[in-house]
Amino acid sequence: AGEFQMVVIGNNMGAGVKKAECIPDALKPMTVVVWNDYCPGLEKPYAALGFNRFCSRVDLKNVVPQMLGLEA
Repeated sequence: AGEFQMVVIGNNMGAGVKKAECIPDALKPMTVVVWNDYCPGLEKPYAALGFNRFCSRVDLKNVVPQMLGLEA
């Protein structure tokens, strides 16, 4: 209990940046930020905080298994 395997942050019109600021550095490699429709460049405020995984909500079903090492 109390352990996280991954964190998903919804951008939600920029509101996710405040939540992202609360994520400890140790969890950032296992965090993904999602948008309804992700386009490169939208991630800049998150990348500045040290995040490097970004996708659209529809792509999350592919990103989560990859992040957790569950790909066949």
